[in-house]
Parts: sequence; C-alpha cells; structure tokens
Amino acid sequence: MSLQTAIATRLGISVNQLRTLKRKADLAAKVQEAEHNEPHAPSSDDATGKVEAYAKSLGYGVIWPGLYPVLTKDGQQYHIY
Repeated sequence: MSLQTAIATRLGISVNQLRTLKRKADLAAKVQEAEHNEPHAPSSDDATGKVEAYAKSLGYGVIWPGLYPVLTKDGQQYHIY
C-alpha cells in the first residue's frame, strides 16, 4: 500500500480527493510564501480559502500552523504530508 493510499484510507477519502487537496495546499503554500517575501504579492486569502472550502466539503476543518494545512475532525489532527 502506498503512503498516499494509506493517508486517504485513514481520512476516509479517495486517493484522487487527497491529490486534489494536496495540489490546493501546495498552491496555497507558494502563494503564502510569496505574500511573505515579496512586497507587492497578492494576498493568500483566496488560495487558503480554496483549501478550507475543499476540506470542508470532505468533512474536515483546517488549521494553519505553518505554510501547510493540518486537517481537523472531532478534535483530532490529520497531517496530509
């Protein structure tokens, strides 16, 4: 079993849903990094909002302890990386 399959199984989502979530998280991380490092970079609110909306559609909340999100559900935290 691959790591992605194991993570998706633990989260109760498909591997394709996990891949979509990770793509959105990767984009959000890049935008956040640019926002932090470049004086006129666009806000990361749109990119992080897309991650949060997608996670919510899968039944999860999101916290942002750094550049990458951690999913939350029923008081538990789930790392996707």
